[in-house]
Amino acid sequence: MVRTEASYACDSMRPATGQRIGGLLGCAWAWGLIAWGIFACPSSVRAQVNTDAFATRGYRGADVLRVETELQLPPSRSFGVARVTIKNPKRASQADRKLRVVLFTHSVGSGMEGFAYSKDVVLAEGQSQVSVDLPYVESGSQTAWDVAVLEDGRDLEDKRQRPPNTLSWNWTNSVGANARNSIAVIYGSQESPQQVAKLLSGLPDVRTNSVTFNNAQPGVAVVAPLDMPHFVPLQDAADDWRYYYPYSLWVVSSATLVECQSQFPEVASALRSFVATGGTLLVHDLAEADLPKVERLLGYSHPAPEWFAASSVNGWLATENDAKAALDASQLQERWEQSRFVGCRYLSGTVLVLGTPLADLAADERNAVFQANHSRVLNTLGMESDGNWFWMNLIEAAGKPPVWTFAILVALFGALLGPGLLFLTARIGRRSLMIFLVPCISLLATAAIVCYGVLHEGFRTHIRVTSLTRVDADAGTGFAWSRQNYFSGLPPKAGIAFQADTYVRPVYGEQSNVYRYSDPRSGLSSRVFLGELQQWTGWLKPRQQQQLLVGHPIADPELPIRVESSSEGRLRVTNVSGSLVQLLLLRGAEDDYYFIEQLSAGASVELESLKLEEAKAAVQRGMVDLTPRAPADMYAGGSLFNFGRRRNTSSARTRATDMIQDAIDRYLSDSKLALPRFTFAAVLSENERIEVPLEGERAGDLHIFVGEMRW
Repeated sequence: MVRTEASYACDSMRPATGQRIGGLLGCAWAWGLIAWGIFACPSSVRAQVNTDAFATRGYRGADVLRVETELQLPPSRSFGVARVTIKNPKRASQADRKLRVVLFTHSVGSGMEGFAYSKDVVLAEGQSQVSVDLPYVESGSQTAWDVAVLEDGRDLEDKRQRPPNTLSWNWTNSVGANARNSIAVIYGSQESPQQVAKLLSGLPDVRTNSVTFNNAQPGVAVVAPLDMPHFVPLQDAADDWRYYYPYSLWVVSSATLVECQSQFPEVASALRSFVATGGTLLVHDLAEADLPKVERLLGYSHPAPEWFAASSVNGWLATENDAKAALDASQLQERWEQSRFVGCRYLSGTVLVLGTPLADLAADERNAVFQANHSRVLNTLGMESDGNWFWMNLIEAAGKPPVWTFAILVALFGALLGPGLLFLTARIGRRSLMIFLVPCISLLATAAIVCYGVLHEGFRTHIRVTSLTRVDADAGTGFAWSRQNYFSGLPPKAGIAFQADTYVRPVYGEQSNVYRYSDPRSGLSSRVFLGELQQWTGWLKPRQQQQLLVGHPIADPELPIRVESSSEGRLRVTNVSGSLVQLLLLRGAEDDYYFIEQLSAGASVELESLKLEEAKAAVQRGMVDLTPRAPADMYAGGSLFNFGRRRNTSSARTRATDMIQDAIDRYLSDSKLALPRFTFAAVLSENERIEVPLEGERAGDLHIFVGEMRW
């Protein structure tokens, strides 16, 4: 095996000696591990690189192959891609070779599960090389990883070529979400990478250093320039929205946008989904008459989206969602002549349009434009940003041990094993039988308790889903995020399957402080096969509460309600979803709000308008029993929730970055209630638009639905 080797500073290595070890043997083992790290560091530990290469061994007379891997490190801990290229260096392949490429990953220092992502590829006859992308989810700031190539189930790596005293796996650091490397640029055939790099060469690094709530804006610190933004030629741009997801801002020129729509419609669709998740797209060098090009990208025909005057306020994009922010035709013309900088909302994201080429902007103007995109720099959605959502989404009907029943059984067992057994053996005059009776009765009692626990929980599958669905009826598009919790007494052997373009990653209840530097192939418990579907096997464990964060576009969105103008000051609302609408809040053309609770399927009702303060009070009352909460005794003294756990607690950063919590705070909270015009927010008991891979008993579901439409 031929691999790139490089040493790194010993003090950057954090071996697992921080774990508390009892006894002298444990201390000796720990000091021995430290000594190994000191003396073996220069040659035996893999460097912090994102590339890897090795040669295969000969198998059944087949040619030796060279396997090269490049890990595309994302700027946020949310999503990455490993591009694996398999080459036949001597000649073209003499026959089709069916191979399976496997990427092993494990977060260093989290104690979380290891994953294996695999994908089938064919090195066809007459081909000398083939490439394959393996999307994966980043699990922490440091990740151990390794790549294997299998043929007929055999690992082809030639381990004899491995240099002595070296490890076979890699580890790398996440880039981190600073504003500079969270910007990416797509350039078309009319642009060169040198021209694009020159446009952004003076762009400073802008980092958000604090988060505040209500209407306050976060502070912004401008520091020295770092790495250049990420550049992608249009012909190499991905048609999968997840590839765009780790970046807060994507930049395209007007010419590239036209080329993308005409020649690469799949890329245009992926960009549209990226904006729907909460990202920002900047289109520059666009004439006012060409605004329909942007509208067509978003799926609008008629009516067009509402444009607002984009501006940079303290480094933060001003996107007021009230009626005063929307520009009519004359205001749009006036704004365009003044600054040539406008924007429009699209689901959770924003599209910014600049009528000036970036090259023509002065340095301060260019910095102001790019400082207006950092609302999503915080929205990394990594595993360290989940806060208490694991505990807020627990399935209350499953996983609870019958404590009092166990206590009674243990008390009876103690009475039988102690006085009862002594009395029995004394009556029959055979105290020696206690040598056999004590272990036998203990075994029977233990088996009875275990069987009772299993039968008490049963073999059913329980599911609880908390979701956010956003749909723009005028554009005909939508996007859904969900947090899905599972508890299965008998998980399916085939595992669970999601669509190929669905973003899926686990959500954990606690974060370990144990630093684990070991082969990512060891301790493997989850496998993800990437084909027409994402097939997850081994992840769903029996009788454990496990959660996933799931995001996916909605191909054919439908609104759960129909809204019609009725008599003056009234709206007629009809529930067409087939499920109960637990709460519904609408906003009309101005500051008129409408509120209803418990709207059953098929029901129709006329609503009178409310003022903003009245709507806030109504929403506050309606959301009292619906807002997700962690268990009340989570932080109580002696609580089982606190036993041996080190959790990420809910913080300002977490609340600001979570899309579901943000939607509740923004649209269903008495503190903000920043509902845009012609928009409604509903709480549904069911939502068929959410991709849930298993059937099971549902309880406690909470589905937030935010829809936009003109009536």
